Amino acid sequence: MNILDGVIVSLSSSSALSSVCVESFGEMFEVLTIDTPQSNPMLDVGKEVTLAFKESDVVLSPVKIPFSSCMFEGVVTKVQRGEILLSVTIQRGEKEIQALLSSQTSSWVKEGEGVYGYISPHNIFFLKGHDGE
Repeated sequence: MNILDGVIVSLSSSSALSSVCVESFGEMFEVLTIDTPQSNPMLDVGKEVTLAFKESDVVLSPVKIPFSSCMFEGVVTKVQRGEILLSVTIQRGEKEIQALLSSQTSSWVKEGEGVYGYISPHNIFFLKGHDGE
């Protein structure tokens, strides 16, 4: 599990759904949540939050895709190749992010190479403060 601390910088809500923009380690992450500021006081600009997402939800690319709302840039520091899965450690500043990829489609991933990581907004969730505390 990848864990990132961040701060809510903006949000918009409609019905029972909110799109929350969180800044974490110099990057912006969009989180889609079935909550609103009225139902969850944690959803407030300036509030410190903790985000989480699974290693298998990270997609890596050697090229930047400019339209993504949940992107980070880093350097591959460790690659463990198995028959089926490839475990990758990406360093972004002081933060490490883990990714699990298919070994067959990720032969291009090498230690020391720069990569871009992408996470779909619906695959990121809140840990700290999600209960309104």
